[in-house]
Parts: sequence; C-alpha cells; structure tokens
Amino acid sequence: MPLEVQDGTICMMQKQKGFTLLELAVVIVLIGIVSGTAAPSFQRWRQQQRFETDAQNVLLAMADVRADSLSDRTCDGQIAAEWIVEINETQIIYGCKPVSGAQVTLSLLPITSDATLMFQETQDLDSAWTSVGSLKISVLSGGMNAQIGSTYQSQWAKTSLSSSSLGKEQTVCYSRIANYPFLSPSGLCTED
Repeated sequence: MPLEVQDGTICMMQKQKGFTLLELAVVIVLIGIVSGTAAPSFQRWRQQQRFETDAQNVLLAMADVRADSLSDRTCDGQIAAEWIVEINETQIIYGCKPVSGAQVTLSLLPITSDATLMFQETQDLDSAWTSVGSLKISVLSGGMNAQIGSTYQSQWAKTSLSSSSLGKEQTVCYSRIANYPFLSPSGLCTED
C-alpha cells in the first residue's frame, strides 16, 4: 500500500472500494444476455398457464352449475329455478334464473389464452365440431340440459380448447347421463 504524509506522520492510504466503469458495463451486458434468453421461455410459460387456467375455469363453471342446483342457494333473493353456464369464444358466463324473473349474471370470466373453442355434441372423434355460437348448460329441476347453439343435446356435450401456439388441446366433457363434467386430454369423452 502506498504511504501518505499527514501532519508530519506517515500513514498508509486506505484502498478505495467500489466498481470500475468497465466492471459495471460487463455486469449490465450479462444481465441483458440472460434476460434476453429467458424472456421467450417465460412468455411460453405464461401462455401455458393461461391456457390451463381457461380449461379449468370451463370445468369448474360446469361443476358449479351442478353443485348450485343441488344446494338451497337462492338467485337474486328468490328461489332459483335454473342455473346456467354459457361458454363462448371470449368468456364464461355464470348465472341463474329465479322462478319469476329474468336471468341474473353472477360472474363473467374472460378467456385469457389464445385458445380456440369448439363445441361438439357427441363422443365420436370423427364427427364434426362447431365453432358457431356457444355451449350452454342449464340445470332445471328435471336435470341438466346441454345446448350447442340452438340445439339441445341428448347425451354428451364437449368443449375443446385448442392452442395453436402451444400445440395443446384440452377437452371438457359433460355427460348428461352421469350429470357431471370432466377433463379429457385425449378428446374422447368416455367414462371409465
């Protein structure tokens, strides 16, 4: 260490602590490189999470309709005659209809992923899917009804969420006979 003279005494100079401009520039460049390579992975992870959340929200909305119809919940302060969930390309609408009165919307959940929604009325993989309209499930005192567009379905109704950017598909199946919804990764609605 260099020596310094102060007031006739010889003192040792203390070393300065800190970063040089070059060290700081190297660290900034390294942070830029790491964040640049991590950003696409993070974006894909976010897309995947949104897609899976949308599929779960569709399933949960269908399950809630069934559960609320079996409970003693009221709709807008009155006895609920019908519980309704409607799924379309942009949102999930959850509501109820009192014995006397119009339909009441209880919640709206947006479809947040890039998923394309398709609807089908059969468990057959070869039959046509439709993207027109929406899937509406209503629970009356007589049981659950599924409606795709304006047509009531007798046994099955399916909603397929498909993401081209992720290359993934999830199918939510609703069985009128069994009276419950479930997820099917294969796209085939079979009850095992």
